[in-house]
Amino acid sequence: METQKFRLSFFGVLLVVTGIFLLLQQFDVLYVGWKKIFYVGFILYGGMSFITGFANNEKGKIFFGTIGFFIGLYFLLRSLDFVYLHHHAFLPIIFIIIGCAFLFTAFSAPFSFFLIIPALTFGGIGTLLLVSHYGYLDYYDVSYYARKYWPVVFILLGGSLLLRSKRD
Repeated sequence: METQKFRLSFFGVLLVVTGIFLLLQQFDVLYVGWKKIFYVGFILYGGMSFITGFANNEKGKIFFGTIGFFIGLYFLLRSLDFVYLHHHAFLPIIFIIIGCAFLFTAFSAPFSFFLIIPALTFGGIGTLLLVSHYGYLDYYDVSYYARKYWPVVFILLGGSLLLRSKRD
């Protein structure tokens, strides 16, 4: 007996959410511009890809769904002025988002521990850049150590590939 895959129509959900936002705007309850609707659509698409990826055990959907969800959330929070995020913080946040995507992908399947190494690498680099950007660490110290120890990233990623090849 074949198992059925969990499917959810992205376009249907997008139409429903867009219709709700437009209806609320017609009754002057909420004003939402098209940019914000686009960001919410990006969040929905990423979240739906993430959920269907976990339901169907598809690593690619989990990885890119996580990235889409968090990038949409970043831009939505920035456009709503909930959080002040300077545009120079975008690159460190992208590194952290990629680290989260690797981490969620590692949790999706047993024996995918080799994905934790790139998750910690990207997440650590993003965190260090973000912390130095906001002045908690000296920027010059972080850049000195990054220039000095950048080959460690190759060692960690190579070790991750070796762990993966032993499993296969």
